[in-house]
Amino acid sequence: MKMKKTFTLIFTLLTTILIAQNSNFEKFEKEYKNGNLDKAVTYLKKSIKNNEKHRVILYAWLGDVLAKQKKFKASADNYVKMLSHAEGSSEKDLGLVYFSIGSNYYFGQEYKKAIEYLEKALASGHKDSGIANNLAWSYSQIKQHKKAIQYFEMAYKEDPKYINNINNLGYAYYLNNELEKAEEYILKAKEIDENNSFVYRNLGLIALKRGNKTKACTLLQKAIDKGIVEKWGELYIRELNAYCK
Repeated sequence: MKMKKTFTLIFTLLTTILIAQNSNFEKFEKEYKNGNLDKAVTYLKKSIKNNEKHRVILYAWLGDVLAKQKKFKASADNYVKMLSHAEGSSEKDLGLVYFSIGSNYYFGQEYKKAIEYLEKALASGHKDSGIANNLAWSYSQIKQHKKAIQYFEMAYKEDPKYINNINNLGYAYYLNNELEKAEEYILKAKEIDENNSFVYRNLGLIALKRGNKTKACTLLQKAIDKGIVEKWGELYIRELNAYCK
């Protein structure tokens, strides 16, 4: 009788633990679906602690949610944890993961880590012009402008009709003080979409470097009229704003 009670108690405890474990992930899904991301993260972390699902899945979810919260460094860190549980995956399969890690480190201003993982994404064979673009932006942030041009050119060759690739390449030449090449590419971007606010911002910056204040400030106003502040914030026109005051 005592042994039967003991087995009953053990069974009850195990059942309770399993129900608790399953409910953490279920609660995460519910909170995530309802847009309660802080609560969702809390339940997801409990789910990880209890090993409710394969850790590749759990860390991938955590990385996704943290990215959605714009906690980019934490997101990248959790994708890295996911990698440590992805035994047997090929480099090509991991290319998208490397891309996600590198991109989140870039947005988290961890530029050297971003470069490390974006280089791995490129080497994996994963196809996305965003890899080269984010590599270029990372190199531009650490003032390696020739490297930035190299990767912006790669993105441009992969998709030469995509306006961001053209605009970005022009901007990289601007950063490297190659103003004629910069203007050439930015005007190409303007031919594709004359309503792109960054076209006018970039042309304004070129005019600034050439000392043409009237033109620079006219282009700044054009960029504002095209919605650069409304869509992206004042950060992107800070230099022109200071020049035109």
